[in-house]
Amino acid sequence: MLITSKRNQYALGTAGFLQKPCNFETVAISVMVQSCKATLKHQLGLDHYIASVRHTLEGYDSTVTALQGSESTVGVVPGVKVSDITFARIPVRVYEPPAGGEGHLRRGLMYRLFPDVHFPEPFLDCVAAAKHFLSAEVLAKYAIDPERVAVSGDSAGGNLAAAVAQENHNMAILSRQVMVQFWLQYLGADISVEPQLIANNHSAMQQLALTSELRSRLDWTTLLTQKFKKSYTPVVVERDSHGLLKKVPGFLDVRSSPLLAGPEVLAKCPRAYILTCEYDVLRDDGLMYARRLQDAGVSVASDYYEDGFHGCLSFTSWPMDFDVGNRALRGFVNWLQNNL
Repeated sequence: MLITSKRNQYALGTAGFLQKPCNFETVAISVMVQSCKATLKHQLGLDHYIASVRHTLEGYDSTVTALQGSESTVGVVPGVKVSDITFARIPVRVYEPPAGGEGHLRRGLMYRLFPDVHFPEPFLDCVAAAKHFLSAEVLAKYAIDPERVAVSGDSAGGNLAAAVAQENHNMAILSRQVMVQFWLQYLGADISVEPQLIANNHSAMQQLALTSELRSRLDWTTLLTQKFKKSYTPVVVERDSHGLLKKVPGFLDVRSSPLLAGPEVLAKCPRAYILTCEYDVLRDDGLMYARRLQDAGVSVASDYYEDGFHGCLSFTSWPMDFDVGNRALRGFVNWLQNNL
């Protein structure tokens, strides 16, 4: 999750493969190999799948840093001060701009991650750090204009950003199956119910908790344009014999599913920037959330990348840089510069 402000500009961070087929093939093969290794470790009881993937990514980052050398200037802005502190006991990395000029103060929030914790702990960490960031003491210390603050995120961080934005006003890499597994694990649910979600039993017509009002808030047949609906038809399940919503109440918690928030909540949200990609199982969720915010009267900038894939925003540095990742990052930064 990322919170950005401007004073100066400040940020709190939580959290073109077609043009470069070799890069895409390398990433795809690496993802498959690491996924198989993580699955094997998980089945042997040596490590949790998610923890194994995270360790691999951390190792990759360390290797790239070592290859670039300590003198590398990639991603480094001269004069920027970097320090590790805590916000409400949440570890935060602060990037302070040079004194006496316009710049970005970025804060990288290291909220607790699954599998160490489950929902709602990551959300609560983000909310606690965000509220601390907006406290009078911090605003004064860093000369932050509270009217020029943004919150954002990528992948799971995007979900947290949407939920935090609501809370503050009240206060092809990712497959469908893997996404369902991640979500069940995040909610602390029994992974054995995965086939029931794949079959859409959680949204069965006779689910009493899923009222017609809630259904309308995520009805893709009305919230998506024809370009994305195409000729698809809804998967309708009449009866849920497994009581999924009772087993996993987190499904209907707006803190985990911001798309379910009522229009009165959405209307209080700040202007938003939403990025969606064609090759992303979560594409429609982003498009529908943008539409619901707009319907609630919120100013929304929505960028859709036809050649984009889930997480492409993170692929902007050698050796796994993609044109679409760089374009997406530039689009996001441009929006921040024009709106904060």
